[in-house]
Amino acid sequence: MQKIIYPVVFALLLMACQPSEAQLATAIAETQQAAPTATPKPSSTPTQPPPTETPPPTETPQPSPTVRPTDADTVETAYDELRASFLEVMADAAENQLDVQEVTLARIEDGAFVMELRTSHFTRDSQPDVSYIIARGTSEVLEVFDAETMAELVYSDEFVFKLTTYSAEGDYRYQSETNFETLERLFLRSISYEEWVEAANAGFR
Repeated sequence: MQKIIYPVVFALLLMACQPSEAQLATAIAETQQAAPTATPKPSSTPTQPPPTETPPPTETPQPSPTVRPTDADTVETAYDELRASFLEVMADAAENQLDVQEVTLARIEDGAFVMELRTSHFTRDSQPDVSYIIARGTSEVLEVFDAETMAELVYSDEFVFKLTTYSAEGDYRYQSETNFETLERLFLRSISYEEWVEAANAGFR
């Protein structure tokens, strides 16, 4: 079975896109500055003889608040950029594997990271091995992100990786669903191939 090695740039790129405390602090400061300052109203002009009344001065219009992004907007924008980078890097990393012909789908869908790919193998027995290699490779993201960030990536309470691999000619389809707990065990190398197959409910469908 081929050993999975994902490029170092994978971790560096994801770290560069992660929302930082500095971004949060800046967003909060901008939100606080968004409140408008009041313009002092002119005082009434005293009436002078002759005893005709002087029309009262009109009030100076108050400035409308400047619309600025809130801290929540800034954080969500950062996560959107992170998701885009995550999908791009994961697809590139998978396609760099010798066993993979091409990645046909990589997206966030229904609270999960979904990937579909075509392997370079024609035989049925090769599909499970490739799926395991890709699942282990995906677990390397835990070098960078914690459970909360991973869940945020898929708009859910828990990260899930749904993988479908097809044989080269498309005759065999192998599917697996690796949740965060199983992904963490893959990262820690505390789970065997057979245990992963059972935990991820992996099989031909």
